Amino acid sequence: MTWGPLYISDLAKFICKEYPEFSATPEYLCEIIDFFVKKGLVTPLHGKSAQGNLDKITLIESDVSSSGFQTKTSTFSFPLEVELFLTRRCNMKCVHCSVDAKKSFNGELSLEYWKNIFDQLENSHLIKVTITGGEPTLFPGFPELIDYIKDKKIYKGLLTNGISLTESTVCLLKKADIVLGISIDGADDKTHDSFRRTAGAFKKVLGSFDKLNRYSVKFDILSVIHQKNFHQIEGLFQIARKYQAIGLILNVIESVGRGKKAEKWMLSHDEMDHARKEFYRLQPLFPEFHSSFKEPQYYLGKDRDDNCNVEKNECISCRGGNSYMAVDTDGTVYPCPYGVFVGKMPIGNSQKQSLSEIWNSENWHMFRGGTTIDQLKACSICPEKNRCELKSCRMRSMVQGDPYARPYNCPLA
Repeated sequence: MTWGPLYISDLAKFICKEYPEFSATPEYLCEIIDFFVKKGLVTPLHGKSAQGNLDKITLIESDVSSSGFQTKTSTFSFPLEVELFLTRRCNMKCVHCSVDAKKSFNGELSLEYWKNIFDQLENSHLIKVTITGGEPTLFPGFPELIDYIKDKKIYKGLLTNGISLTESTVCLLKKADIVLGISIDGADDKTHDSFRRTAGAFKKVLGSFDKLNRYSVKFDILSVIHQKNFHQIEGLFQIARKYQAIGLILNVIESVGRGKKAEKWMLSHDEMDHARKEFYRLQPLFPEFHSSFKEPQYYLGKDRDDNCNVEKNECISCRGGNSYMAVDTDGTVYPCPYGVFVGKMPIGNSQKQSLSEIWNSENWHMFRGGTTIDQLKACSICPEKNRCELKSCRMRSMVQGDPYARPYNCPLA
């Protein structure tokens, strides 16, 4: 991304690449641009508003864009996006839970701690924060925390199972301008409830959709595709349309947390291929919301020139540690949520240091130029190494116990 005048269509492509959960429709894009304008990262040409149907905007360089230390990668002075794991509590027992959340958990940090974290994020010019868990609405003091952050100039997301969203909670989320990601793992109650191992969950989630629509709260539908729902993808699209979701994001079961014991739910190669073809058949039929399917082939992009030159064995990197990080329930900072899932490669602890101090530490070397393609045992000899994004992900390799191993969910595995 270069500074200076930029066509909105080009910004849309950048947003779609970096934040695939965002909608790229012109209307929703204007809302995103207005958000960037308010953050001071975007200046409209001639001083007009993005809502004025501008063709062009101007990106201006700010302290968000330049790192205050030497790296071999494009590292920001503070991450653009942070994911916060408030709790391990959950009122479900989902087959695939990446953090093995349970009904009871007594290890949460205090409300004051998380308020301080949000203060640091805002003061450091963060763009987006995602609040997750466990089930984050079960965090003690959740209403007080949401009320505290409602005026912070950060794009706020919340991942929830959606079964316990009361009218008062929805009203609070509306005031805080929070965009939700809500899980639906089947197009009917039998499929969803069996995967979530919670009777009546499907009906409760649909009731939550109705509440969110009454209060005009935006939400994405998040679906894990498995053996019992891979033939229901059209039904998931229809649910997203009926309940006016802004997006439908499909994933597959990851071999972390309880997912390591969910082999019988995982798709075979033939089932994955069927699901992929069905998704891409349906996607253009539902243009009113964005959609994506993050299955292994998703990570095979086009040949491109980026910060990795596989012929010269230059450094490779991903967003983790360069524009992205995650904070676990005990304050431990990881490059991304995968670090939380596998409990490997912690960078620091936010109970002992500020987030800025952690971000500027020397512990990120592997993620900021300390890895070259020749170090990767499988990727270095892979015929798809020029276009596969997973080669850059050290944390997916750590699922195998080795940061240089073949990444989990390798499309050629």
